[in-house]
Amino acid sequence: MERGIAQEEFARQHNSRVHGELLEQARAVNHAQADFLALLAHELRNPLAAISSAAQLLAVARSDEERTLPESVIQRQVAHLARLVDELMDTARASAGDIALERRPVILGEAVERALDLLRAGMNPAWHVIEVDADEVSVDADPQRLEQIVLELVGNAIKYTPAGRRIRIIVRDEGEKASLRVEDEGVGIAPSALPKIFGLFVQSQRTADRVAGGLGIGLTLVRMLVELHGGSVEASSEGPGRGSVFTVRLPVADVAGTAPSYGPAPSATSRRILIVEDNDDARQMLRVLLERQGHEVFEAADGAEGLRMAINLQPDLAFIDIGLPIFNGYELARLIRESTGSGRLIALTGYGQPEDRQRSRGAGFDDHLVKPVTPRRLLDVLAKAEDDEAGGERWTGELP
Repeated sequence: MERGIAQEEFARQHNSRVHGELLEQARAVNHAQADFLALLAHELRNPLAAISSAAQLLAVARSDEERTLPESVIQRQVAHLARLVDELMDTARASAGDIALERRPVILGEAVERALDLLRAGMNPAWHVIEVDADEVSVDADPQRLEQIVLELVGNAIKYTPAGRRIRIIVRDEGEKASLRVEDEGVGIAPSALPKIFGLFVQSQRTADRVAGGLGIGLTLVRMLVELHGGSVEASSEGPGRGSVFTVRLPVADVAGTAPSYGPAPSATSRRILIVEDNDDARQMLRVLLERQGHEVFEAADGAEGLRMAINLQPDLAFIDIGLPIFNGYELARLIRESTGSGRLIALTGYGQPEDRQRSRGAGFDDHLVKPVTPRRLLDVLAKAEDDEAGGERWTGELP
């Protein structure tokens, strides 16, 4: 009898302890979610506030000189917002194992230079001294994801390094592996933080005042992407105020020096272009960008009007939003292909998952652009139209 009572008491205490641990874990998860939502709201409000102020300044600007600052602010903050969204989506996809790599030989030093060019469009690395020392070595990598790794690491160094100090990017051939080192003279990392620096949402622990901003998922994404490539990444620091070093190692490509170029040269040919987009601001801004490149541009705000204009105008290219009224972009693409069969169709959407790209391809689109679309990406699309006319492969929207 006493033994049975003791066993029941032990079971009760065990269940109570397990229940308490589960309750504590649930509270920790809820607390982390609340903290992240507050952090996300903060990181979204900052660029939105800057964009709002810049828009008000543009409204009262009286000269090109007065427009320069607010225009540059809007460009930087939009790029920042797009990057936040991309980080969130890519981290979720990597966690779920939904990222597939299109690997090929890529010259690592050229990937670094290309990433720096892109970085200058969204940040101001002119405030820092950035040095590149690169061996000639090719890695087996997805070019876009490799660029993303470099962007995250260099962007991280810029955020945590005071203006005027040095950031060094070093590429070395180590035989079977190639190394990419990003060294900075920034705030450094405490020894206790090093083991968890690649974990989710660690950014807020690195500096108490959070002056650098960010969601704290960039380094997590770097780790995930590097590991998908069969590589490794590590961080080191001599402590707070003494800078940091991040080192990535990736497999060397079997054939060196065969990396493809990073996109076609800008097109100089004037084209007849149709934009089908129900967002007035987005449609008008895209029209201005295209007209400034010398193209003849027409607009439609819904699927029915877009079909009518496509049939009447026979445009060389049509940029088509997916979420259109009356009938959507997929339906419009199919109807255009059935009615005319000519012209290059470009999908515009906020969705960039592999299944979204596959659906665009199945509907008859030739390319798939994820909003916001940069001027450089527009130039790439226009240049690809020349390849299409020369008999190149129609579909160019990659399936990552």
